[in-house]
Amino acid sequence: PDEICAMDFQAYRTALTSAGFDFKPMQGRRGIDAWYFTRGDVGVMAYTHGNADPAKGKACISKLIISAYA
Repeated sequence: PDEICAMDFQAYRTALTSAGFDFKPMQGRRGIDAWYFTRGDVGVMAYTHGNADPAKGKACISKLIISAYA
């Protein structure tokens, strides 16, 4: 359903990089498992649904983990 994935990976990536976050893909056993965004002492791990590669089309976010490091 489109309403569940109204804000897909590209929307999150754009919002986070516009806010000054750098990002890199985190490689797993089945391709790209997550994307890691960092800015200073804040990290955001974004997992796409079904380990989908956002470069291959629309990818929904299945989980976000936000961490602040002291």
